[in-house]
Amino acid sequence: MRSSVSFFFHGENMGTCLTEHNIPSNSAPACIAHDARAARGAVGCVARRDTGTAIVTQSDNMKVAVVSGANKGIGFHIARGLCRGLPASSIVYIGSRDAANGEKAVAAINAEGMGSEAKFLQLDLTDQASISAAVARVRDAHPDGIDVLVNNAGFAFKNAATEPTGVQARVTLGVNYYGTRSVCAMFMP
Repeated sequence: MRSSVSFFFHGENMGTCLTEHNIPSNSAPACIAHDARAARGAVGCVARRDTGTAIVTQSDNMKVAVVSGANKGIGFHIARGLCRGLPASSIVYIGSRDAANGEKAVAAINAEGMGSEAKFLQLDLTDQASISAAVARVRDAHPDGIDVLVNNAGFAFKNAATEPTGVQARVTLGVNYYGTRSVCAMFMP
């Protein structure tokens, strides 16, 4: 089984770290967690909030990546950056709840012809069956496991939301904590 690298990105104004290699000074820090064995030569992005720079490294051994919430925003740009930065013939799975939006993101990334291939992966962090099906699909295609897991999918209520605080907390934690934890536990050995 391969070692995997897992990235956790948080912050409403997070920059396009892997594509532009800078982090806005007003963004929340990028929190990156990874298996120490995989850190040597792994694809990684270490953001320095004080200087607004990022360090990106890569390894020719990295071939399979999964990015949740990759159909738009920072997730899309992370997936695009991985397609650009990973070795040719790598596969980057574009995790998305919505198939149409996911397929649209895949088409946009693949149209750039970067050598790596983007593939759609149905992945809804609020649905355990969706997570299980996504893991099964990737494991069937890549029995040795994945190399990179980027947990980008997240949820936040709008300021004007009328749901009671308890409901907001339950829904937000369901996606941002429990859903992410399930993805990590199931994808990572």
